Order: sequence, then structure tokens, then C-alpha cells
Amino acid sequence: MAALVTVLKAVGMSFDPSLLHSNGFANGTGVGLRETGVVEKLLSSYGFIQCSERQARLFFHCSQYNGNLQELKIGDDVEFEVSSDKRTGKPIAVKLVKIKAEVLPEERISGQVVSAIPNHLDGRSAPGQVPTGSVCYERNGEVFYLTYTPDDVEGNQQLETGDKVSFYMETNKHTGAVSAHNIMLVKKKPMRCQGVVCATKDAFGFIERADVVKEIFFHYSEFKGDLDALQAGDDVEFSIKDRNGKEVATDVRLLPPGTVIFEDISIEQFEGTVTKVIPKVPTKNQNDPLPGRICARINFSQKELLFGEKDTKSKVTLLEGDHVQFNISTDRRDKLERATNIDILPDTFHFTKESREMGVIAAMRDGFGFIKCVDRDARMFFHFSEVLEESPLHISDEVEFTVVPDMLSAQRNHAVRIKKLPKGTVSFHTQSEQHFLGVVEKEATAASNGKNNASPNKAKEKEGEEGVIVYEDCGVKLTIPYHIKDLEGGVLPQLGDKVHLDPVS
Repeated sequence: MAALVTVLKAVGMSFDPSLLHSNGFANGTGVGLRETGVVEKLLSSYGFIQCSERQARLFFHCSQYNGNLQELKIGDDVEFEVSSDKRTGKPIAVKLVKIKAEVLPEERISGQVVSAIPNHLDGRSAPGQVPTGSVCYERNGEVFYLTYTPDDVEGNQQLETGDKVSFYMETNKHTGAVSAHNIMLVKKKPMRCQGVVCATKDAFGFIERADVVKEIFFHYSEFKGDLDALQAGDDVEFSIKDRNGKEVATDVRLLPPGTVIFEDISIEQFEGTVTKVIPKVPTKNQNDPLPGRICARINFSQKELLFGEKDTKSKVTLLEGDHVQFNISTDRRDKLERATNIDILPDTFHFTKESREMGVIAAMRDGFGFIKCVDRDARMFFHFSEVLEESPLHISDEVEFTVVPDMLSAQRNHAVRIKKLPKGTVSFHTQSEQHFLGVVEKEATAASNGKNNASPNKAKEKEGEEGVIVYEDCGVKLTIPYHIKDLEGGVLPQLGDKVHLDPVS
């Protein structure tokens, strides 16, 4: 056997458990005694134990551990027998068994998580590399800190920094180190969320949350700042509490503008066809915030995208069949995709079956105007928001448009989807027979030719000063200038006289 030992040393082999003596003594006599100690060092195949009853540090091989090696950690209490290495004669620990540490008979302590174990660490680390966190508690005005491991948390709870917890204290009887044990979650920390103020009332408001597609109520008493500065559209952060069975926002604070982002908008633009428009007058049961639909071919497949009132680039009326251009918005909260930045393409009238009419801009006021129609006697009201081009319109500009019923009055129509035409495109085949009743607001004067008895009919050198007539068209008060030459019958109307007139653009 001695020759065999010599050969093993020569080839430099590592420790072989089969070379241990059969009992706890080097001379092979007596019965093995059990000792206790603490795991001081732990590597992949061996470790060292610090003896509790004497000043000794013993080597052990992992094959001598009776249990799941993955559960053995540095600092664990173990019981073992002492044997000797036949090659070196040095004492080593064998037949290791893990023993539970003593828990002091003490009440549960209330505390708080100071440093949580990161989510990506689950306790299944390499031997000797157990992740730890820390908790704290207060006693007699002094704060104490204790460490803990994932095994010390009850119920597989994932603790977070700030959580309220309760626990027992565990003291290692060999080292005197104190740690938290049997940790139970008492209350999660108040969740801090972000959002955008979407409505404000007399004493309360609502916030659109950035974490879920949902609004949450808040009272002004919970706003930490100048209430006069708070308005719809502000970015805020807040905590959530349960009051009377409902979630409410508390501790509301302003964030820098642009902090909260709900969606990601594609750089690429797409083309599609409007298959469903947004109703001009919502029905009582209309709860869908995205009632519009656009059908488009995206990534070689047909796709239907939703859109809402705020997703159009202008207020020009959309019609089914419109050829449009748009971006795709993806909500960060629920990944819902919708069409946005919708713009009508110039060739859309080749796709729609709408009837287009032509006319000339006859009058314009703040935000609206009237069109003298080629095929209608009545002048057509229009709003500036219905002009397709960005360039402004002027009096006498020739246009084409679509006539739709007014949603507020079934007896009235108005012009939408107005497009400017080149000069000379519009021609009036018949003269309008529509007449208006007006009142002279300023009298016109005749031109003077230097003779006292000169009559207005003989004054040809130059026109006199123009007058002004006030009249109504479609309920709108308008004014129009006139000269002596525009009068019929040779009668000069005076201030306040009622007259019939036919406005000419």
C-alpha cells in the first residue's frame, strides 16, 4: 500500500476520498467523534471548516457532504467526524451534515427592505456566491441593519426596496453574526407611476397613466406644487393608493415637459384607403375612441388600422374611399397599433365617387367664407379648415368642392374638401337670379365735371366716391361697395334707404 501512495504522489493526483482511515483517528483505533463547525470556504470540489470547539481549520472534500451540495453555503453550521489523509497524515473533516442554526426565541420584528436582491438573481449561484439583501428596523430610536438571502424570504415573494416586512432575527451561535430570517411581506411600497393630466375640474382632475391604458382620479390636495401652474397636458408622477375600493393618485408632482411618452411613431410613411370615417355627430353608444378604419398593405399583407379624431393632420373632411398617407403609432402600454398623421393624397378624387362642383370665392371673413356656385343660385358657406392647400384663398379664386349637408341644420349645405383651380377653369353659363335686400350705410357721390348743373349721367371723366350697402347672406351680415354707375333707374338712394341688389364678384 505504501508503494501505491508513492505512485499517486508522483503523478500529482488530487485528494481521493477512498484513502481516508475507517475511523476518526490516524492510528486506526477508537470510535469517530462528532464535532461542529462553520463552513469558512467553499469551492467547486472542496472547502474548509472552522471548528467551533477548538482552534482548528479542517479541509473537507465535497463528496463527504451528506445532502444537496447546492444548498450548502459559506457560514452554514455543520457537524462532522475528524479523520486523516493517508497521504499527508493531516486531519480532515468527513461525514458532514448540515445543522440548523439556532433561532432566538423572539417576537417578529417590523422593518423595511433597505437593499433588495436584484430580480435576475434567484439564489442558484455558484457555491459560496449567495446573493444577499438587507433590511432595517428601529428600536429605542436607533436603526439596525440585517442581511438576508433568498432562502430567508417566505412564500417565494420578490421583495423590493421600500417594502414593509416582518421577520425573526437569527444569530449564528459560532460567529455571533445576526441576520433576518423567515421574512414576510407586510405591505408593498407605494407604487410610483407617471402620466399626463388629461382633465381638470374645480377641485380634482384625472391623469392618463403611462403604465396601463387607464385614467386615474386625483384630488387637488394631493398636488405638490403651485395649483395655478397645473393644467391639462402636464407630465406628472404620482403614487397609487386604494381608497374605498378604488385606486387614486397621491403625492402628484410635475415632471419636465416631454418626460412621459405613450407611443412610438414610425419614421416610414404608408399609403392606404379609408374604409370607415369618424361620425361627425357621435351616437349615444359611441364609446370607441378610435372609430375610424384604414386598410393598407404593410409588409406584403393587408392590414386594417384604427384611427381617431386627433390622428388627422388637418380638419378637412375625410370620406370613405379616400387615398391617404399616414404613419403607424405603437402604444408602449398595450402595443396597440393605429394610423396617425393622416393626410389626404392629391389623387384621392380619382378613387372616390363624390360629385365635385365648381365656383368662385365671393366673400371671406374670419375663419369662413362664401362661394358663388356655377350650378347653384345659393352661395355656399365654407370653413377655412376645409381648404386642402396650405396657401391662403383670396376673393375671386376659382375652386372645386364637395357639397354635404350641415350637421347642425338639415336644411343647409356647406362646401368641404375645397381645392384651388387654375385661373380660367371656372365659367358661369347662366347669370344668377338671386337678389338681396340691403340698407344704404353710406351714400355714393357723383363725379364733378366743373359745371354746377352737371347731372350724374353726364359725369364721364372719373367716378365719384363709392357708397356702402349692408345685406345678409345665409344669416351672415355682409357689406358691399357701390358707385353711382351701379344704380338702375337714375334714382339716388339716401342713407337708410332699403334697396335690392345683385352682388357681383
